[in-house]
Amino acid sequence: MPRGAMVQQAHALRLGPQLATNCYFVGHGQKADAIWSCADFQTIRGWMLNGNDPHHFLLAYRDKNGAPKYAKSRTRDAEKIAAWAYDTIRGTAKEKTGIGFYPRNPEGMTRWGALDIDAHDGNRDRARDLAFKAFALLNRHESLWIILGTSGQSGGWHLFIFARDLHPIAEWVALLHEVVEKIGARVQKGLVEILPNDARGVGYGIKERNCSLGTRSTPYVEQQTLPSTSTRHEQLAKLVGHIFHQVGLSVGRENARLQYLEANPSPVATLDEHLSEFERLWDGMQRLWLGTLSIHERAKYDELTTDNERDAFKIVRGWSRTADNGSDFKLHAKSLARRIPLTLAGACNTRKKFCSLGILKQTAAYVPHKLAARYHWLLAEPAKKPRARAR
Repeated sequence: MPRGAMVQQAHALRLGPQLATNCYFVGHGQKADAIWSCADFQTIRGWMLNGNDPHHFLLAYRDKNGAPKYAKSRTRDAEKIAAWAYDTIRGTAKEKTGIGFYPRNPEGMTRWGALDIDAHDGNRDRARDLAFKAFALLNRHESLWIILGTSGQSGGWHLFIFARDLHPIAEWVALLHEVVEKIGARVQKGLVEILPNDARGVGYGIKERNCSLGTRSTPYVEQQTLPSTSTRHEQLAKLVGHIFHQVGLSVGRENARLQYLEANPSPVATLDEHLSEFERLWDGMQRLWLGTLSIHERAKYDELTTDNERDAFKIVRGWSRTADNGSDFKLHAKSLARRIPLTLAGACNTRKKFCSLGILKQTAAYVPHKLAARYHWLLAEPAKKPRARAR
């Protein structure tokens, strides 16, 4: 695939009748109209508004000296400006304009989030590597619809992530922090930035100066409120994003409690408020995770009868996905027991039950003090045939 390619990936989520669930690779420098019609562009515009008032968006334009300008719209209609922006992309507009959107509505919800991966230090290879790692990671989530595009001559990238339903900002923050961590990066201005970013109020808006969805544009992020700091809320969201796939609910709650007690300075919120927020974040991650299960996995998951079994299913499934090409993997009963928590006997019984239900198959026995027992995840989806690529 050529350097700077633009990638669009659509799975089970259908944002509108015009958007096909296919994967496209478009060479560097190709604009968004190579894939989308104006109707498609308007569909995306509708989703990025997040249910906000049709006048609540950002105008992007250039002054008489060619300098970029951005202003909050107050009377303009998003549909008309989006059509004008699309004509700008096509090169048919007499005067160029752009449009930007806020990843937040008045209820603190959004249907979309984004990663802004920069290469301001000139390290284009690093930015490209992080962008494609993030795309590959999110590509596993069949409930998400993804757009990855270059952001101009700087060598940076924008990754947009859409969900069918509105989700709380905190859930998106937790998900994006987890993605950034798993690709071996950190959230830092000028390196990798996330939207939404837990800023209070309106928050940030994201625009493309040339309105080409990353194919020939320079990223610009504008903040409407004071810069946000590393808040208790943000730290809690990071914690949930980091541990959700690794432990059960009770262990996760204990981690959140310890985080609160060890905080310095002491949080303004009470411990009960902190734990209530933890529950909401955890529930949001659970909904997103359930959307990643295949039909066979969800059917087996629904057969489980206790919260401990369901937590074990999540953890073991995660371990299975680290195995190469669906091969077997180590399943330490002691490690599983600590993460839920269970007794050692309880963890062993859970493994046996998973085998009896056709979730796991043991491939190698435990060798005391030497080798852990090994298992094969029986619910892996068969390899799909490569999809045709439109060029």
